[in-house]
Amino acid sequence: MIRLRARDFSRRFARRDRAFTLIEIMVAMFLLTFLLSAVYSSWTAVNRAAKVGHDTAVQVQRTRVAIRAIIDSLLTVEMFGANFRFYAFEADTSGDYSNVSFVSRLPASFLDAGLFGEQTVRRVTFTVERGNEGNQLVMYQMPYLAVDSPEQKPFPIVLAKNVSLFSMEFWDAKETKWLMDWDNTNALPKLVRVSLGIGAGNKYSSQPQEVYTRVVSLPAIVIPREFQMSPPGPGTNQFRNPGGTVSR
Repeated sequence: MIRLRARDFSRRFARRDRAFTLIEIMVAMFLLTFLLSAVYSSWTAVNRAAKVGHDTAVQVQRTRVAIRAIIDSLLTVEMFGANFRFYAFEADTSGDYSNVSFVSRLPASFLDAGLFGEQTVRRVTFTVERGNEGNQLVMYQMPYLAVDSPEQKPFPIVLAKNVSLFSMEFWDAKETKWLMDWDNTNALPKLVRVSLGIGAGNKYSSQPQEVYTRVVSLPAIVIPREFQMSPPGPGTNQFRNPGGTVSR
């Protein structure tokens, strides 16, 4: 009898020795929770870093496209003296951001050129507007002869988002200095300095996080009226310019 009781006691003790106590289970759960939290934190940090890198790359690419569009349009600007009404070079720098509009003979590789077919001469406007993600630089295009047409609406495209700076300065050859305003709409500036700022440095500063500045030399000049118009034909008072527009 005593041997049986001793054997039963040893079996119970062995079973109890092999089982986990409540403290051991709690410690194991704590370690598992800590390990899962560490893995989740690392995974979240990696995803956050990847998103920041992707957003930065997209922003840089957008800014490059915006600067390229501005430069390409300025390099192909044109103006004819006989049609100042259609070719006016307009610049409004009185607000927080510049607003410029001019006519260019845009290349086939220009943004959304396929929407206009053979209408390569278009009025291009750059302006800053309020959007869902802060201020955004918007470019409008439309055929230059359709400016007064109520049926023709300018086609917009967002070039850059989170814009904190957009300014244009114009070189005055007579005063040999940069001007903030360009009042002579019937003339073209020799040089244009474009500055585009993206983002803000921090919540305590309104300065842009990134600023891109380019100086563009306009290769075009105003075509004088006498060069644009051909002599009248015999028995008519019509003049015809190289583009086919008839003027009286």
